[in-house]
Amino acid sequence: MNIVTSEIKRRIKKQQQRLEDLRLQYAQITKEIAIEEALLAQCEEVLKFCDTSSNDVELRPGSDAAKVRKLIEESGKPLHVTEILKGLGKQDTQNHRASLGGTLNSYVKKGMVFTRPAPNTFGLISSGSNNERVGNDEIIEADVVNS
Repeated sequence: MNIVTSEIKRRIKKQQQRLEDLRLQYAQITKEIAIEEALLAQCEEVLKFCDTSSNDVELRPGSDAAKVRKLIEESGKPLHVTEILKGLGKQDTQNHRASLGGTLNSYVKKGMVFTRPAPNTFGLISSGSNNERVGNDEIIEADVVNS
């Protein structure tokens, strides 16, 4: 019986060691997974700033957003909402500013087509000038665009 008992104890010890090794491997793998997940999240975040394919979004022809994209492309720089309204042939009223600003801001929030380099100023993601500050930075009364 001593031989059987010692063999069982040896097997128990061996199994305990195996479990400890597996726990260490699990801890290491868990750390590696966390590191890889963080790296993936960083890459996805960088991609948001690098991906210009979002400017290939099909805007409805004739829509204000499509017209604004064309205006900004032609100007080669971000435009203030008042300049955009003038380019669209619309009156510069609070309602028009709020409506157009809300439309463009919805694209900005999604990271699509437009950027907002300054208050009430919109550029294009792919234009390369979206970080440029423009001279007309005043904040319009009831600045709905910056919500």
